[in-house]
Amino acid sequence: MYKMKAKKGTVFILIGLLLIGVALSLVVYNLWYSAKAEKVAKETIVKIEKIIPDEPDKNFSPELHPDREMPTTEVDGYDYIGVLEIPELSIKLPVMAGWNYSLLNISPCCYSGSVYKNDLVIAAHNFYSHFGGLGQLSVGSKVVFTDIEGNVYNYSVVWSEILQPNQTEQMVQEKEDDQWDLTLFTCTITGATRFTVRCARINDDT
Repeated sequence: MYKMKAKKGTVFILIGLLLIGVALSLVVYNLWYSAKAEKVAKETIVKIEKIIPDEPDKNFSPELHPDREMPTTEVDGYDYIGVLEIPELSIKLPVMAGWNYSLLNISPCCYSGSVYKNDLVIAAHNFYSHFGGLGQLSVGSKVVFTDIEGNVYNYSVVWSEILQPNQTEQMVQEKEDDQWDLTLFTCTITGATRFTVRCARINDDT
């Protein structure tokens, strides 16, 4: 009886050590990919900022052109729609025009929508250099998006929520009682759910 209990205890210890090893491997993998993504982001930002004009077209009004497709620029074979800044997290990131899981390893991506329709949704991995810090944002945190033509859109965080992977409609649709103009989302640590931040557009001089 004692030997059986000792054997079971050894098995549980081995399983525990295995799980710890797997967890550490995931952490190391995430840190390695995050550092790589951060390096690519910085290099891409430099190239994009050389393309974005210092002064946008003052005659352009997004309210008058809501159905217009967002302009893109190509950098290293990928199309980008602009630059996302979150001052509170000290991050400035390029945003790709399309999305898939392999592209997310390189940069945040436009999941759906447009700044002109006030329904832009941006997805990114939870790398610390990408959206890993979204959970640190609070109501009122500032978010800035600059499109390729130099138009600047300022937002303020309204609220956040956890969504299931199958809740795609909730991710992209506006709520009837509480509209949002920009959504940022990333996987939670387990990867089983999506941490989602909703933002409302504010005046440029706010």
